[in-house]
Amino acid sequence: MFAFGTPDIRQLAETTGLPGAALKLMTFGQRPESFLQALDKAKRGSDAVSLLAHGMPEQSSVRWATLSVRSVPACWSDEIAKEALTAAETWVRTPAELTRERASMTISRHSFEMPAAAAIRFAAVVEPNRATELYQRFLETGVKIAQDKIRMPG
Repeated sequence: MFAFGTPDIRQLAETTGLPGAALKLMTFGQRPESFLQALDKAKRGSDAVSLLAHGMPEQSSVRWATLSVRSVPACWSDEIAKEALTAAETWVRTPAELTRERASMTISRHSFEMPAAAAIRFAAVVEPNRATELYQRFLETGVKIAQDKIRMPG
């Protein structure tokens, strides 16, 4: 079972802003796992990432983004990026309003105003020769988080 904010996968896909080519891959009554697999098979990894990131609760989505970005060292090689990543990880571990506000301030102060999906896409394009491999790995991790197979820290 997926931990999606909405049980209606079509509604989620439309509100996520998936392009028509991605929506055409959807079938009636399709489960999220099946639709994500269809997107991945059609080489629409970026669309699958967007759908999954928007479908998960915010904390799960941010957790997924931090794990994905952390796995690509080039994404957090400078001090500003490290500070933003650490702030997001702190909020995931301690999801209090104060840590959320601090993380938000740190991230926006450094112009990292990316939602989780954008952060994950960024991690994939930083290493363009590995983009397909990274999308597949990120999707596998995201699906495990959505299925509650990777637990939140703390």
